[in-house]
Amino acid sequence: MSELQPVRQLEVVRRLQRGGECRVGMLAQNSKGVFFQYDAAYIEHYHSLSPFQLPFDTQLHPAPASPHHGIHGLFADSLPDGWGLMLMDRVFRQHCIAPRQVTAMDRLAC
Repeated sequence: MSELQPVRQLEVVRRLQRGGECRVGMLAQNSKGVFFQYDAAYIEHYHSLSPFQLPFDTQLHPAPASPHHGIHGLFADSLPDGWGLMLMDRVFRQHCIAPRQVTAMDRLAC
């Protein structure tokens, strides 16, 4: 099997109702887990994407280890369902990547 280089950072962008986009913040992953940080400009102009689970500030917020594959629930909602995960796993295997090597951040990037 091939060695996968995991995704370390993802920029989180929101598509606005009128078609524009704005930067929401950054997701980052290291050996200690996944973290999210809102962009200060987003906080000044928009509202929280997850008011009950994710504080609306510019602090670095670690994701809980479970139940959402080690990422914040807000972003886990963007992952494919069981069928989609199976199809992704097939593609990974076709490229000699063991699905167990693939993180939730890698799947979001796909």
